[in-house]
Amino acid sequence: MRTWGILAALMLATGCGSKSTDAPEQAAAPAEKAMPSKPDVIVITLDTTRADHLGSYGYFRDTSPFFDSLAAQGVLFERLVVPMATTLPTHTSMFTGIYPTEHGVLANVIHGGSRFVTRPGVRPLAGWLSEQGYATGGFVSAAPLIKSTGIAEGYAAYTQPNRMERPGDQTTDDAIEWLKTVPEDQPMHMWVHYYDPHNPFRPVPPYDELFTTDKQLQQWARARNVAPSTKRPTGEVVKALPSINAYDGEIRFMDDQIKRLADALKAAGRWDDAVIVFMGDHGEGLNQHGQPGHGLVWDEQLHAPFLILAPGLKARRVAGTVSPVDLLPTLAELTGIEGWEAMAEQSTGMNVLAEGYEGRPVLSQTSARQLMFDRKMSYTLTSDTEKCRWQEGGRDALWDLSADPHELNAVHEGEAFDACIQALKTEFDRQTAHGASLGEARTEKIGDAELEQLKALGYMDDDAAHGTQDTPAQ
Repeated sequence: MRTWGILAALMLATGCGSKSTDAPEQAAAPAEKAMPSKPDVIVITLDTTRADHLGSYGYFRDTSPFFDSLAAQGVLFERLVVPMATTLPTHTSMFTGIYPTEHGVLANVIHGGSRFVTRPGVRPLAGWLSEQGYATGGFVSAAPLIKSTGIAEGYAAYTQPNRMERPGDQTTDDAIEWLKTVPEDQPMHMWVHYYDPHNPFRPVPPYDELFTTDKQLQQWARARNVAPSTKRPTGEVVKALPSINAYDGEIRFMDDQIKRLADALKAAGRWDDAVIVFMGDHGEGLNQHGQPGHGLVWDEQLHAPFLILAPGLKARRVAGTVSPVDLLPTLAELTGIEGWEAMAEQSTGMNVLAEGYEGRPVLSQTSARQLMFDRKMSYTLTSDTEKCRWQEGGRDALWDLSADPHELNAVHEGEAFDACIQALKTEFDRQTAHGASLGEARTEKIGDAELEQLKALGYMDDDAAHGTQDTPAQ
């Protein structure tokens, strides 16, 4: 196992991570099918989807049969760790190749009716592909990603819910209708965002009765020290096991909508030669660590799914830790599309399909909105085997993920602890400096109608996703 001292040196040397040539088993397979010169690029994002609630990541329930069938055909990344368990900041990282501290979007919304917007020097994936002649269409399911947030930059077509959110079947309908309008000889970039597993969990029939509490679920909850009951800031009582059943039903509904979309893409001849990405923006607490929702830095909130299907890629699993900031450089290298050079200085991600890639530490943080709730800002650095937390004004901690994957037993001193905290601060300083080079951080006021939508989703109170306290390390 690498030490944190070595990892810190590697991060300083490369600016964001490490590459090695001593792991040939991680090398990308030789192409069996030629990549088109301008392949279709399809990105499907899975909001609030815990990786460990999908069968391909070891879950005991049949929540994701279609996704799992695709995972057996593509490159599945076992350890995607997101930079923030919050929708807009992580999606911005996916599409810009940089962390929240770099691009400047540090929350979905700020108390008082303002939002962060990207720094002026930041460019997105859709803008780059549009310049290369791609038809671009984005289809989102919830208010945190509506057009006025800036996330739609570069999309010629963009649809969103009329109110705070919409179910995945409606979003799928819009994507399929747009697909029919794209000329057959024009490459396309499609982004489809599913929000169904987000609170409140209200799966439609028959998905509301697919999963019921049994001994296996009870054992799963006990192993993770899941609190039987918690409260949201609104006062709503959240009972763990019924919530998990409903959450899993929402995932199964989403999985079926993804299959609908895939069937339409296949019928249009847009599947076999396309580069197709599935990526989650964050997970969900489900009463682990006393937290029913998301927004903090526990592993169940930061660990999300990531899968790539593309011509020439053989099915395999990548064990090393990766980040959403890796999506942009990975797509650039994989597709070979021209014009990437103009964005190379912006991205601090890595091509995680590169020969020898074996993971590197990933920095994560809580939302800036947590300060208004008297919570302490927390930052974590996660490697394949260890994770440390630096908490402003609080108690720092280290977890051995190999022996304690559910973060139940922290240590607060020792050589590994000191080295990890130092590596974390070094990476935070690097991100801060790079962000400053891209321009000043900015905020803007939100319109009244959008403010009401976000309030209805809970974002104006306490994200409707957090528990009543930031549980300290045990």
